[in-house]
Amino acid sequence: MDNRVANDRPVPDIHVTSAIEEWAGADDVLIVPEFHPDPNKTDAQLYCVEVTSHEGEQSLRQRFVVKVVSAETAARLAAGHRRAERSHPAFASRHIVEHRGLYRVDDARRLLIQQVANGGDEVVSLAASGDSERLVALPLIADALVNVWNAADPARHGSGLPTRTTSVGEFVRQEVAHLATTESVLVAAAELGVPDDAGATLVLDGADRPNPLDLLIRTESPLSQRRVVHLVGHTHGDLNGGNVLIPFETGKPRYGAFLLVDLGGYQHDGPLTRDLTFALLGTLLRTVAPPPFPGEPAEVLPRDQAEALRRLMINPETAPSDRVLPGLTQLVRQVYQTGLTHAEQAGLRPAWRQQWLLTLVGQALVHLTFDDIGEAGRRWCLRLAAESLEAYVRLVSGKDTPELPQVASSTLPAGQGGSDASSRRLDLRWPTQWSPDQQRDFHHREAGGSTSQVHEHACAGRGDAAARRPANHVATAAPVPTQHNRAPRPRERRQDDSDDTAPTRPDRVCLPIISLPFVTAALLSVGLVGGAAYFGLSDRRKDHGAAPTQTITPGSTRGESPATTRDHGDRGPTLPHSLDEFAEAVADLVEDPPLGRYACTRYEVRSPEGGPGRSAQLRHHRQELWFTDDRAGRKVVTDLDATGPNRKTSTPYLPGEMDEVRPVPEDDLDALRQQLLWEWGKQPPELRTTSGMVRLVARILLHNPLVPAQHAVLLAELAKMPGIEFAGSYRDDDGEPGVSFQAEDQDGRRDTLLFDRSGRLLRHDLTQGDVLLSQHLLLATGRTDTMDTPCR
Repeated sequence: MDNRVANDRPVPDIHVTSAIEEWAGADDVLIVPEFHPDPNKTDAQLYCVEVTSHEGEQSLRQRFVVKVVSAETAARLAAGHRRAERSHPAFASRHIVEHRGLYRVDDARRLLIQQVANGGDEVVSLAASGDSERLVALPLIADALVNVWNAADPARHGSGLPTRTTSVGEFVRQEVAHLATTESVLVAAAELGVPDDAGATLVLDGADRPNPLDLLIRTESPLSQRRVVHLVGHTHGDLNGGNVLIPFETGKPRYGAFLLVDLGGYQHDGPLTRDLTFALLGTLLRTVAPPPFPGEPAEVLPRDQAEALRRLMINPETAPSDRVLPGLTQLVRQVYQTGLTHAEQAGLRPAWRQQWLLTLVGQALVHLTFDDIGEAGRRWCLRLAAESLEAYVRLVSGKDTPELPQVASSTLPAGQGGSDASSRRLDLRWPTQWSPDQQRDFHHREAGGSTSQVHEHACAGRGDAAARRPANHVATAAPVPTQHNRAPRPRERRQDDSDDTAPTRPDRVCLPIISLPFVTAALLSVGLVGGAAYFGLSDRRKDHGAAPTQTITPGSTRGESPATTRDHGDRGPTLPHSLDEFAEAVADLVEDPPLGRYACTRYEVRSPEGGPGRSAQLRHHRQELWFTDDRAGRKVVTDLDATGPNRKTSTPYLPGEMDEVRPVPEDDLDALRQQLLWEWGKQPPELRTTSGMVRLVARILLHNPLVPAQHAVLLAELAKMPGIEFAGSYRDDDGEPGVSFQAEDQDGRRDTLLFDRSGRLLRHDLTQGDVLLSQHLLLATGRTDTMDTPCR
């Protein structure tokens, strides 16, 4: 094997090269380590492998892109790439390289292998291209991403574009979590002299500007909670230049035939501005903070030019500045205008403008964590984040905009650290270097403090992104056990002293169906000797289907056999009382997956109708959903408290709009496990708790037709969370066994999940004291070939 070095990047280590040779099994394997990504991503191990096989006098030459990833993230990244290949057949066949599988390097690493369909001809990464080539390539790439991959759906009254409504804070936090973590951003900002308790405003050039870090920390602020509508669609998620390949034909680049690689972070419902802003920032930072030549100091862009570049990114429609190269001005305007024109098809110009600014906030904060753009580049990104947020606040002012919180104006003198966050003023003059006596000491929160502990491997942003800062815990690769046909035994539970700070529900309602103290006593299995609590599910109308009558049997506390209220005879052993053992029992079961174009679910919900106090009534309705993997479909809601022809409401959903079914579970068990941890880890801090995991698992089980092996994976991960308790066993009218588990948050809200022997969720109750806050009763999950076929 001919190992070469390009761009001062070392060839792979011997274990990687040996694994590539073993996988290829060809006569001639050449590694060309020139597919380095854009500046900022020095940790990436991405290689082009040229494989030549000889058969007689003929030879076959192929090129593959090989990425070295951790064993932990391999399955999730491969699953993301496969989803991208299925996203849009016409776009994928032309622009997405084919995923060829995973190959083991060692216990901690895997090869992610993707084939480049260019007949063995030359391909060059966009990162290796010059600035003039980028000026041609990026507008073509943006046009294909927006107008082909995310082409508008024709609708009766005009083009339809998928959108989502969220809060300003949640939007920015999700952008940060996609490629970094909150902690890594805070650490990087602290290195620039901005502590995490700097307050709601920063002083830049003598002017108060909103502090973008505040959106990561204070979720309850008026600005953070402001609602925002944004366009969503298919997104790559990490569109740096190393993940875009330009094929050549007869020595000439074919920019319009670009190829996308490394789509592990693909989302079918990501913000449509994500890829566009990320690609532009990667290009502009080559000008703002060009990589220095070996042995030479880093260059710094003059202040006026740096400011002009930020103004251009924040408002591409502004008058051109003579401080910015005309080519860069034209590039930013073309990319921005591509998305704006797309949004205007559906009358969403204001939404695009707001979304653009908020994406800049999130992406600029992510870039703070990159380690090779230098301090000048990171300061530029911090300023971009603050100024973009300021532009957003100005844009929405006068439209029911919450005012920014006011903080005391003060000064941080040189040589004084100050101890009161409200009496400091941070002046980030460009590009002044902070002296040591101007830096405020930054202490990491110690484990066991007030910061919520996170389930290991979760809340780490992109699993394959490197630890660019000490607090970005995503680079360590841990061995992954060999996959079996059954769910592996859960790890030992860790100690978790995190607080469950989910907000208390303001409306308390009396339980109108059953006596909660009586049932709760049975579920707790405390102080009961051989007793049993019997209760029936609420009566349903005739068209609801038959409901099993359940007997909750508390465990014996004095060695006595538990009693039941009915004699079902010998139905075999009861199910385990330990959730991890129950998960193992479920993993031993085998069922064929249901078939059909649409996944479907049918369940009943009891929830507060509204109004404070214990006199409020519970609203009772049934929901039936049909949906595809891209969360398009139909929902029918039947009001069970109403009468007459208007009791049913049917709503269609475009791709990405049906939020109830998020996330659509992966079929691969390892990918499903990683998906669960990923979804749990990106939740707000108050939901990264045991109760948050219980509700996430319940939502997945409620909406998706799964096989026992998938149930087992979800239950095994849930079993690793602290505070999960056995709540009782039961048998239905036919004597079939089931089991119940529960968890309580610090506000006294108790989640109780009832399962049948296959791990299928039957019911999810949320209670507080003697009050039923909500109840979900699953009637059926399955698959159908049409959205008119009832879910059975």
